[in-house]
Amino acid sequence: MVIRTVNLVVEIFIDVADDGTAYAEALLLHSDERRLLARGAARHRPTDAHPEPADDRWLAAEALVDLADTLVQETSAGVEGTAPGRNRLRVA
Repeated sequence: MVIRTVNLVVEIFIDVADDGTAYAEALLLHSDERRLLARGAARHRPTDAHPEPADDRWLAAEALVDLADTLVQETSAGVEGTAPGRNRLRVA
């Protein structure tokens, strides 16, 4: 017996500015309503410690990790006995 089914979608947008800074944004959307549930972001500047251009997969992964951190912090804040932060999520 299915009580509830939810379809969530993650969309990732990557842009590179004129100065070479690359940005990625991960959006978690409720697919039926297209309602934004959470957002994650990443940025890589040409002047960063690793000046080689970040590829799209790296930027997407960083934005997804930020999105996951946001979700864990938001949900654990409302769960008794858990401290804010990475309580149950482990990213290697």
